[in-house]
Amino acid sequence: MWSCVAFNCTNRCSKKIPGLTFHSFPKDETRRQLWVKAVRRENWEPSKFSKLCSKHFPEEMIDRTSLSCVRLRDNAVPSLFDFPSHLQKVVKLRKLPTRAVFEPAHSKIVQQATTGVE
Repeated sequence: MWSCVAFNCTNRCSKKIPGLTFHSFPKDETRRQLWVKAVRRENWEPSKFSKLCSKHFPEEMIDRTSLSCVRLRDNAVPSLFDFPSHLQKVVKLRKLPTRAVFEPAHSKIVQQATTGVE
């Protein structure tokens, strides 16, 4: 029995809501981390049983053309959530500053002494 892992979502497979589908987290680690970040659950990692319902994906990300199954498009990332107001703001992660490369001080002194003195 599946239930959606999204915050404040009560959808379960037993409710039999027409058009509602459940989707496993991607196996590709990069895409999987995008989904985990979108879900915004602190200190949480999805298990192989974790599912998100189709309510959390824009309709254009869902491929309903097959008669046998509903699939998500390859670039689908969940983006529709009912977060409380304090979680509404998207937190962007900062890039770590790149380390500056410093020359040793004595090399500049030696270079100045050899080029500046005639």
